[in-house]
Amino acid sequence: MSVSIGAVAPDFSLPDLSGKTRTLLEFKGKTVLLNLWTTKSEECRADLAWFEKNYSRWLKSSTQTLCINVDNVPVTSNQGKPGQIDLDAFLRGRRFSFPILRCSEDVAAVYNILFRQLFDRHRDLSLPTSFLVDGDGSIVKVYQGTIDPEHVDQDLLRIPRTDEERLARALPFPSKQYTLAFGRNHLSTGSLFYQRGYLEQAEVSFQQALRDDPANAEALYGIGSVYLNQNKNAAAREMFERCVKVQSNYPDTIPDAWNNLGVLATREHRIDEAINNPRIIFSNVDLCGVYGPDSIDVKEQQEQLWEEDSSHLTNMFLKASS
Repeated sequence: MSVSIGAVAPDFSLPDLSGKTRTLLEFKGKTVLLNLWTTKSEECRADLAWFEKNYSRWLKSSTQTLCINVDNVPVTSNQGKPGQIDLDAFLRGRRFSFPILRCSEDVAAVYNILFRQLFDRHRDLSLPTSFLVDGDGSIVKVYQGTIDPEHVDQDLLRIPRTDEERLARALPFPSKQYTLAFGRNHLSTGSLFYQRGYLEQAEVSFQQALRDDPANAEALYGIGSVYLNQNKNAAAREMFERCVKVQSNYPDTIPDAWNNLGVLATREHRIDEAINNPRIIFSNVDLCGVYGPDSIDVKEQQEQLWEEDSSHLTNMFLKASS
């Protein structure tokens, strides 16, 4: 089964079998067939054979095949005990021309979050699953189950370049009676990434939401929250200042943005500015900046700050999904 999509494929940094670190970004400008697989699946093993047979031909047309093996990601066996498959044992006596990468827990989690957001049923990612990624890094097709090389060949010739083309590919038949707007809830995806601590991926999703609507207060708040937790104070302040100047969709967005501007003011020792602003309500986190770092544990400060932003983004996600 294959589905037309249109979402950014998260970048990663993973070792190949020789130990060399590979990233998705290094293939920017090329089409990438990204496959997630396990040695436990016959379908996955069948895919490897198809990839080997077609790898050189696809490579000549600037299509790179990357296979990410998830066997070194801790799993639970039927007996409920942690275990993992020995990839090296499986590869003995076998040789493949395309790169095979060893997955990490974080990359597996990120792609599972993305996969769950791509479909209304919010299903977990099953194996094998392959993503066709265009030269700009956007996922243009998802293949669930065994790959059909002929379908891949056809899709490579018809990669959609616009939202209109993606929508046309997704509909089972053309219609002049109904018109649909192509869109994806990047705010929900960004909120999920943020809640789980994947800040870089969260920023990418929030940036996509901002690209679709440059005056989206919630997207600006999300990006600002990412920068705030990355201690990028100037960039965070710019996002929150933009946020408070536009109309929000949720009642807490603007007040929370003002409070985060207060957090930034205390970080930058602009205490009077923060205290004299009636729109800023101080919490224990903010008071750490006023009375000194010894007044509250730094770890506790970061945890409180994270919980406040995460709570706002969680509420935003729940309302956007309802």
